[in-house]
Amino acid sequence: MSRTKIPPAPHQETGTIDTEFAHLSQEIQRILAQLGQETLVAPRVLADELESYALRLGKTAHTEFFDRDTAERVTVLCRRLLKALPADPDEKQHHLTQLAVNYFVLEEDIEDDNESPIGFDDDLQVAVAVTQALGLEELLN
Repeated sequence: MSRTKIPPAPHQETGTIDTEFAHLSQEIQRILAQLGQETLVAPRVLADELESYALRLGKTAHTEFFDRDTAERVTVLCRRLLKALPADPDEKQHHLTQLAVNYFVLEEDIEDDNESPIGFDDDLQVAVAVTQALGLEELLN
């Protein structure tokens, strides 16, 4: 699934996003609120989307600004989050994991992932915040 830049939207109270991600920038919270409105998809679909994006990054991301190390850290963390999903995940864990993956595969979020030296920093912030919100800090090691 191809993702494009999310247009500005009015602040939406979502409960989870407001409480779990209050420490993130308002711009990140805005994008997460938009992504949070998407219907939950099967974890397998999320895994396929993640792997497709990781493959594209490996093939096309060769700009002087591309931060391969941070991109790999986010990829690995998202894989771990998906692997941590039980066969029948509760809605919160599924929702938050989907947010982490969907934010990562969104190339033009806060910083363009391929054209900025800090392009993946916000993706890492989101993936770490999701991991912490789920109490899965052991996945960060």
